Amino acid sequence: MIYPSADTIEDRVKSRYSLVILAAKRAKQIKEGAPILIDTDSTNPLTVALEEIAAGMVTATEPEAEIMPRTKPEANPHTPPAALPDARADALTTLGGKGSGDDATGA
Repeated sequence: MIYPSADTIEDRVKSRYSLVILAAKRAKQIKEGAPILIDTDSTNPLTVALEEIAAGMVTATEPEAEIMPRTKPEANPHTPPAALPDARADALTTLGGKGSGDDATGA
């Protein structure tokens, strides 16, 4: 079992996800040769990273809004075939979707 446990140091970060990411990144730095910031008997990089976080020596910071990549809005899955790119409209027509002109009777 890793000491300190995630439950005891979760209050130092906003969420468990943030704690996991922070600990993993710090453990990787330690494994690659970064200096250890606390006195510890442990040789496990993850345990050392969690101990550093518990001691307040390593903290997470929020990225600035400008740094975050902008993503394109997702296409609406209910878009009519005429508004879809040709390949998607053709596939929808081939599968007998709306706009194919075929009905259930085959007429």
